[in-house]
Amino acid sequence: MRKFTFQFIAALLVALPLLGVLAKETSAASSRVAVIKELKGTAKVKKSGGSKEFTAFTKMSLNEGDILAVGTGGSTVLQFANGTSEDDQMAVSSNTTLTFSKLSDSKGTTTKVSMLKGSVWSNVKSIKNEEDQFTLETPTAIMGVRGTNLYMTVDPITGDAKLVIVSGIGKITPKNEKKNSQDIYIFPNQQITIDDREETDKFQDEIIPIDIGDIMENASPNVIEAIIKSKESIDKENDEFIKKQREKLDSDRPEIIDEISGRYEGIKTLEDLNRITRNLDNLIGNIINNAIKENKVDKDELQKLIDKANETLTKKLDLDKIVPPELTDNEKKKQDLIKLLEKEKADRVKKEKEQEDLIRKQNELLKKLVEEKKKIEEANKKAQEEALKKAKEEYERQLDELEKKRFEEESKKREEELKEQTASPRPSVGQNSGSGGGEVIDMKPFGLYFSNPATYSWTKREFTFNPSTLSYSFDTTMSTSFALIKRNVISGKEVYKVEYLTGNETECYSEVENYCSVYFDEYYSSGYVVPLSIGENSIKIYTANLQETSIPIASGETPEPPTSTVYTITVNRSAAPEGLISWNAKVTDGNNEDHLFDWVVTGLDKYAYDLNVISDSVVFPSMDFDLEFNSEISKAEMTYEDADHASRTITWTTNDTTKTIENLPEGYIQLQLKLFSGASVIYSMNLWLINGFAPIYEYNPLIITDNVNNVVEYEPAYEGYQDQVIYVPEDATSITLANNELSYMMIHSVSYSDTNYLPNSNGNIVIPLLPGNSLFSAYFGDVSGLEMEEFIYISFEVVRIPRGIATWSIDNNPSYLDVYWQKVNGLNRYYSKVYSDSIKFYIDTEENVAAQIFKDNIEVPLSSAGAYEISGLEEGVNVFEMEITEDTETKPYELIVTYGDSGQAELMNISTIVGEKEVDGNTITVSSATYSTYLSLGTDNRFVTVLNGIAEVEPEGAVFPLDLKTGINTFSIIIKNPITLNDEEFTLNILCLEGTA
Repeated sequence: MRKFTFQFIAALLVALPLLGVLAKETSAASSRVAVIKELKGTAKVKKSGGSKEFTAFTKMSLNEGDILAVGTGGSTVLQFANGTSEDDQMAVSSNTTLTFSKLSDSKGTTTKVSMLKGSVWSNVKSIKNEEDQFTLETPTAIMGVRGTNLYMTVDPITGDAKLVIVSGIGKITPKNEKKNSQDIYIFPNQQITIDDREETDKFQDEIIPIDIGDIMENASPNVIEAIIKSKESIDKENDEFIKKQREKLDSDRPEIIDEISGRYEGIKTLEDLNRITRNLDNLIGNIINNAIKENKVDKDELQKLIDKANETLTKKLDLDKIVPPELTDNEKKKQDLIKLLEKEKADRVKKEKEQEDLIRKQNELLKKLVEEKKKIEEANKKAQEEALKKAKEEYERQLDELEKKRFEEESKKREEELKEQTASPRPSVGQNSGSGGGEVIDMKPFGLYFSNPATYSWTKREFTFNPSTLSYSFDTTMSTSFALIKRNVISGKEVYKVEYLTGNETECYSEVENYCSVYFDEYYSSGYVVPLSIGENSIKIYTANLQETSIPIASGETPEPPTSTVYTITVNRSAAPEGLISWNAKVTDGNNEDHLFDWVVTGLDKYAYDLNVISDSVVFPSMDFDLEFNSEISKAEMTYEDADHASRTITWTTNDTTKTIENLPEGYIQLQLKLFSGASVIYSMNLWLINGFAPIYEYNPLIITDNVNNVVEYEPAYEGYQDQVIYVPEDATSITLANNELSYMMIHSVSYSDTNYLPNSNGNIVIPLLPGNSLFSAYFGDVSGLEMEEFIYISFEVVRIPRGIATWSIDNNPSYLDVYWQKVNGLNRYYSKVYSDSIKFYIDTEENVAAQIFKDNIEVPLSSAGAYEISGLEEGVNVFEMEITEDTETKPYELIVTYGDSGQAELMNISTIVGEKEVDGNTITVSSATYSTYLSLGTDNRFVTVLNGIAEVEPEGAVFPLDLKTGINTFSIIIKNPITLNDEEFTLNILCLEGTA
């Protein structure tokens, strides 16, 4: 049976080519195909209805429904044929994706090609009658052609289609078509860009003469070659077009011009006709000259193509005689305007996509950090449990039997007590906490807290509560801006509504009888936050037994319960800082009108005011300041820097209450006020004025140092965005964030790895760092503190770098995003995942430090653009070596670049494969046509072990040579993941067909 199976497979292999020929002959008369006539670089094909990608090859046939994707640096020429003749050709540039929507010869020749992105040149010859169709479809437009040489490109950023007619006529139907909108016709030497807007009636006015530099920007060399080869047909079509336009100009009989050609309105005079004729005659030459100027093609090779073409051309190509296009002033202005609008849109869409990608990237990083933290917490919890268990066992070993018995009984009793406490979250009135007495549980129905500007937190105010007393009074300092009422769920009565008296109804959430209702904040403060005005504040607190009603505990709704108790608290907020009875500030405008203003509390002993509230963008030259001391103050001093950068000191005594602060500068002004008792300063505070235009500098808000006090570099992640990238040495354990005084910004808090960090007494924030790259969010206000309620949010990505490197990144177009290296813990190894086979490394080193990159022991040169440029990455793992040299010491590193999303099993293959590869988990089964084959794995061989039985197979360069025997050959493959350092084992079964007669 086994021998018969091998004989059958061998016979089938012999028959396959014959079957292919027969199939081709049977379908030739009715099936239209696209054949890959020429191929450079890489291209992939998905067959109709399938998901597997095949590597394209020359003479490969593409059928209806197939998808062709040409890679970076690649190009191809397609020949459309129906089996008996060849007609249309298409030159496809790199980074282009095409779907062959319809290929048919049943009723006329039909060719429909959809282009998702990229650019193509088409030479269409198949349009011979009304039943013939050649259609190109893009995300925004459908274009039908008539005997046309055309170029089409789809912008990879915006998705807009640019259509260029070199000869013939194109009819465009916008996809976002309104009712009754007209098709758009474009003629030789014209182009148009179609986007997804609904105002399709505007497109006709946006047709412009060909902008050669614009359309050739993304053209591959094969497009230039195809244009040269098409010149004879281009000249003939354009001569016919000019002839018809001349007849239209000379004749009073417009019916001699066909309906479509008659739509062309660019020629009104003989001078127009002659100018357009010259432009068409010079068009191909100008395209070629532009390609040479932009180094699109080799000049010598191009000249050979021109010489060969000139052998049969009626109108010879002589680049020395080509003159630039002749455009009218209106045509030039129109070209410039359209180009400007396209650039503005591209920039806008690019930034939007960058922001989307950045948000996605941030979410991925945050998810990773959360998962990592969870693992660490679980590990810590397990370690603590183990340590507790060991300590208990060690303690038990030291006890005698009687003590041991008593210890076990007490432990059991304690566990029971904990269970009872967990099951009874609402103790009854009078219940004590702890065992055997101790602290009595707080039975007040509400808790009272006041804002603490020193810590940006809440401080609890203790007071004696009597259930029969319904009114309470409290005094606070001026710096206390808010009160917080919290529910006490174990009191038996709980708060369900809070109101406060205000004179400004516009501040109310809802207003009843001059009182504002306060919304319950269940997310941040878990209570009712009440703003406090200067002077007396009245607050009503409504409580009820919520076990007798259905009021939701965490809701803003306030249905009235059957019975309730209302407590009133009065909060008297001081009108001036400590040490002062009162203070008043006043400025005078240009009309000699006085304006009094009140200082706003923005922090601990910190006050501010924005003079732009009085008059926007006006710079006030001076300020009058009144102080009234209390009995303990004998003197006050204010220091500040004036508009001439001179330091000034103003002094108050008990007999002098008004002073003028003169020569105020524009922008942020810091004034330090000190209050004296005798010779000692007993109170000190900072006052900030915003006077006129006061910019903040959001792109450099911090001075960052690591745990050994080295300054850490950071820069904007993307041009025009606030988000920053911090380059932190690989061995740093923490970083300190200090305010950059020159930015006029002040850091308020940092959110990192599910933990919030606040400034210390120096105003700095210290963050302990996780290993590897990570992300934190920083919240800023301006230095005055006035902007604290509307925080400036900046995201910082922490990127680990080797010592000696200042910054580094990978440019991985076409993603438009920089990619950063991640460190492999415990090794001098970094890794990154990319999505293009062409990348650029950017490395900036510190002073007296040099970096070198190697691939297979060959140094990668630094380009003129200052990057290590590498193309042709293999799908899978690519390894580079890096050496960092400082003085005479060199430290080696490995750089791992992973390209693509294919799994390891999908990347594994042999050179003599027959048929399809079968993958079942980590078992791969293939067939080989010969005894000798080569195994490739999609990863660097230094991470691979291949075993034939127990014998290790030695690699030859990038592959492993395998010697096979007829029948099944089994190999074991062990691949170490260079990033996770885990081993993955595979079984490779190779059926060798050679010798199976």
